[in-house]
Amino acid sequence: MIWYDILISLCARLFLILVLFALLCRTTILRNIINSLRKNKRSQLKFAALFIFMAVADVFAGSLLRTFCVNNQLIIVLSAGLIGGPLIGGLTGFASSLIAYSFMPQPISPIHYPLMLLLGISSGYLAKWLQHQKSNYAHGAMLGFIFAALYFTLSLTSATNLPKGYVLEDLFFPLLFCSFIGCGSFIGILEGFYNQQEILEGISAKTALKITNNTISILQNGLNATSASQTTDIILQEAETFDFVAITSLDEILGFSSYRTEAAFVDFLSDDFHRLFQSSFKISTTELDVIRSYINLPIYNDKHHVGYFCIGHILNPDITPFENTLAKGIGTMITNQITVHGIKEKAELLDKAEIKALQSQINPHFLFNALSTISYFCSQQPQTAKSLINDLASYY
Repeated sequence: MIWYDILISLCARLFLILVLFALLCRTTILRNIINSLRKNKRSQLKFAALFIFMAVADVFAGSLLRTFCVNNQLIIVLSAGLIGGPLIGGLTGFASSLIAYSFMPQPISPIHYPLMLLLGISSGYLAKWLQHQKSNYAHGAMLGFIFAALYFTLSLTSATNLPKGYVLEDLFFPLLFCSFIGCGSFIGILEGFYNQQEILEGISAKTALKITNNTISILQNGLNATSASQTTDIILQEAETFDFVAITSLDEILGFSSYRTEAAFVDFLSDDFHRLFQSSFKISTTELDVIRSYINLPIYNDKHHVGYFCIGHILNPDITPFENTLAKGIGTMITNQITVHGIKEKAELLDKAEIKALQSQINPHFLFNALSTISYFCSQQPQTAKSLINDLASYY
């Protein structure tokens, strides 16, 4: 049952790697890296470094066993390519092979390390195709199986460094099975991450829309102390996740609401926020008494910076991804409503200016025509002329 021992060894190490990846996907650092993976080269390098670390760790763990040349490096390289594209797949294959060479200078096949680079790049070119499939994890598992079969065909048939007492048949099923399960699991964990993000974004959008409906009549008259105070009260009540909400102009705090109403506590909280505002939100929370975390977002009126929208916590040192998304949605809502009010004001001023311009053009002509008519009736019908003079006076 040599194949069974190899399978158990590969699955145990693969399980630990998948658990590590799933836990890291719950951290803010990896979330930000994944969200900017398609746009930011630095994020791509960080993501590749994570997979390189996992591949090297697995190779090192395998080198301590009797099956020293059997490991999950192929699965990790393929997953890196299927998730991140050819750059990340190729970089993971090349760097992990380069470092792993110190642990395993004689791999099972002389073309093992070059194949890691080639398969990493090849799997990367299927990343975009995989993103458009409905069941990403199922397609990822099938691609892992196909690439593992290709690796087995090209590499293991020319194997020259099999462990003593082992034959190729002992490696075939464990390698293909783990590649199928491993690639599908990596893609499935990432798919779950994106699904969770979509759920959070949907809930935050629903909450932001509800707040918009409740504040649209308040902010339609512009941003002032009254409208800001009413808006912060509504946000605090509807969001049910923030400890305090504030809206400010560039010079003063317009509205501030807290879920706590005790006078002493509110005084501490207000003092903390005044210090934050006076420092232009640059002071560290470690220097504050009760505020432990916050998000500060600018408010614009037609691209002109007019104030800030700030939310935060008094005990929790972290802002959750949901709260971050919700805060950005509410901040955008406030900006849009203030911008609409500004456009409305400009439209009203423009209408008044146009009316005055028309009046300035019409009045001289009208007065000239009216006086000419009255002049005619003065000699012909004096009473009519008198009536017209009274009407003209009433008009002006």
